[in-house]
Amino acid sequence: MSRKQLIGLVVGAFIVVFLGVSAALWFDRSMRQNRPLFTAENGSIFNGRAAGLQNQPITRPSFDFSEAAKRITPSVVYINTHRVAQSLFGDEFERPLSSGSGVIISTDGYILTNNHVVRDASRITVQLSDGVTYEAELIGRDPRSDIGLIKIEATGLEAAIKGDSQSLEVGDWVMAVGSPLGLTNSVSIGVVSSMARTIPLDDTVLVDAIQTDAAINEGNSGGALCSDTGELIGINTAIVSPNEGSIGLGFAIPIHRAEKIVEELRANGRVAYGWLGVESYWRYDGSLGDADFRQAVANEVGASNLPPDSGLLVRRVFPNTPGDQSGLGPLDVITKINGNEVRRGMDYTLQMIDKRPGEKVTLEVWSKGSTKNIELTLADQG
Repeated sequence: MSRKQLIGLVVGAFIVVFLGVSAALWFDRSMRQNRPLFTAENGSIFNGRAAGLQNQPITRPSFDFSEAAKRITPSVVYINTHRVAQSLFGDEFERPLSSGSGVIISTDGYILTNNHVVRDASRITVQLSDGVTYEAELIGRDPRSDIGLIKIEATGLEAAIKGDSQSLEVGDWVMAVGSPLGLTNSVSIGVVSSMARTIPLDDTVLVDAIQTDAAINEGNSGGALCSDTGELIGINTAIVSPNEGSIGLGFAIPIHRAEKIVEELRANGRVAYGWLGVESYWRYDGSLGDADFRQAVANEVGASNLPPDSGLLVRRVFPNTPGDQSGLGPLDVITKINGNEVRRGMDYTLQMIDKRPGEKVTLEVWSKGSTKNIELTLADQG
């Protein structure tokens, strides 16, 4: 290679390096200044101009969670329950039963909580956010909705402001307030993770539940789930967790459902639910999918054709109930309620969960080899 060619090669390399460094510095400066590389002013990666793309930043609302906490925490209480027990020698004594949270819903002392917080209690005490403690009276409780209502003899209390749980959207900010593990006035922040969840519990099913990743732990039950403005939108009720601690899967009863239950508890001390008067083979839920099981059912009732492969298999019908009076019998299979399919026990539960005494329902039933429709009027389950 000649000296002239060598000089040309060096100069060319210098120019390439210079241009590369200059471009890198320009790119870095643009990024640090948070400027887009291509805008309506300087062109676009598309052919021609920016094709109408906007360079306006999204305006996000600011939240003041401290103000929301100040608004809701005076309305959230710490609940302790006790139960009378007997010693080995027959002496009665009182022992702690459980603890949880509650929400003041009226200035004269009505407090909303969970049924599982106050069930089986012989004595209930309530500690307000300022530390003052009261004895509470059980007004009523409803195992089906897991709602309980208690009252303390006090006036001038700070009741929670009711929010709109029906307008919630996934991603909305929420705040959980309660007494997890006895730590009163605890606040955690999260978002609405999902809406209208169906969550089976030990003795009931939550419907329309609000799912949130705000930390909910033992003792939060019955406490407030509120909006970012401090308005009550739900009652914290349950978590899903392998270790009984919060893993971001918490659930609350929406306040629009809780409110209806509270009205009935306040008026009657109980909630009246509609009843068919049947008991199902819930332990065999899904067994109708097995052909041999269906054949056994058909043989038992003397039917020439098999029952359907899904539905609610009736175990027994209680005397003098709507089911008994309408002709339902053991080993009948309920397949529809008001035209809605019943494929398993959970479907039946969800269909009946809000039904009230006096309502008329139409059942589609397989009975002894034939399918028929039965219309009946629900009774009070009592």
